[in-house]
Amino acid sequence: MFETDGGAVRRHHFVDRLLSLLAGFADVETRHIAVTTMNGREVAGIQIPARSQIG
Repeated sequence: MFETDGGAVRRHHFVDRLLSLLAGFADVETRHIAVTTMNGREVAGIQIPARSQIG
């Protein structure tokens, strides 16, 4: 966990943790993407759009 100069608090999660948090949702289209960190490094990222399965 870290805080930016602007006061935003950020936390990194492993993919399996993200998927466990979204266990009750339907995966719409998971995308693996390259993102640039605040330090200018390129790292692997993931986008997991999800839809509620209730109702």
